[in-house]
Amino acid sequence: MRRFTKKSILIFCIGIGMLVSAAANEALELSSGFLKVMVYPKTGSFTLYRFDVCKKNYTPLYDSTRSGSVNVISLHFNRTVYPLIKKIGSTIFAEKIDNRIVMTFQISKDFKVTQTFYFIPGEKELGGQYLKIDISVHNLSENSVFAAFKALIDSSLGENKKRFLYTDTKRDITSEILLRLDTEKDATIVSSDVNAACLFLLKHPQAITPINVYAANRNRLTGHEWLPHYQQGRSFTKGNSVSDAAMLFIWKEKLLKKGSIMTVSMIVGCADYCLLTAQRIRDSITIAETESERIKKNYDYIQKLLQKIEKVEENPDIVSDEAIYDLTDQTDKAIKDIQE
Repeated sequence: MRRFTKKSILIFCIGIGMLVSAAANEALELSSGFLKVMVYPKTGSFTLYRFDVCKKNYTPLYDSTRSGSVNVISLHFNRTVYPLIKKIGSTIFAEKIDNRIVMTFQISKDFKVTQTFYFIPGEKELGGQYLKIDISVHNLSENSVFAAFKALIDSSLGENKKRFLYTDTKRDITSEILLRLDTEKDATIVSSDVNAACLFLLKHPQAITPINVYAANRNRLTGHEWLPHYQQGRSFTKGNSVSDAAMLFIWKEKLLKKGSIMTVSMIVGCADYCLLTAQRIRDSITIAETESERIKKNYDYIQKLLQKIEKVEENPDIVSDEAIYDLTDQTDKAIKDIQE
């Protein structure tokens, strides 16, 4: 009968521990329609992707560098700031439960934080679904404390065309700005390029509206203090960090009683311009088949536009930004002619 030595038992236990640790650090994926969220317990971060129907692959809707670790959610708890990231002494694990991913942070004995990711129905023009993120803190201490959350998202879509961000009331955000959402009417902040737009729905019925949203160079939003040093109109460039715009969402601080839980929620959507262009052309053809003779004269022209869209979908290598712009302009004109 073989006897196991203390050394062999120790090696076995270490091996099992390494396997469990590796499994706990594996990225988890959740998708709906053309959206996909990746959750990374090894960094405590997440990234939202869209399926590009023109390019036939997934592309990130904001900076995904180092498994999304450039995007950070932080907790302000009892006058101390805790970035929700992997570090010595902290434990982060994630699990997929039905149609949700839950990532849990155990950073202090005084609290536990969870982030829950799932998709909810959205507007048809925005792909029919949104990503909802519920961020919760459970007060495990013996006292009532003040707590708040903030989320740093490093935008990337608008940086190449210098139209970094915009809102439903502000056409272009090209330098540092502060949105005070308790008094300003902005309901959506957008980062976009010629292919897609990433939308943060600040006042969606299922969102908890932040009190403030800062847009600034990312390095100016990453300090140890809870609030950044704000300067209206300052450039999105700082040192070697050139044209690097980011958004900082800050939620209102609340008194959290012993044993109670506080939750804030973010809603993120996406508009795929290539997909929308194809759908608009198909909708126009339906109108052309049922309306007057004047409208029907545009049928052949719209069919040609549809064929162009199909070629784009079949062979994305031929696509350029200029071609997409041109196709979009032609579509707008064709639809306008029909409507007139």
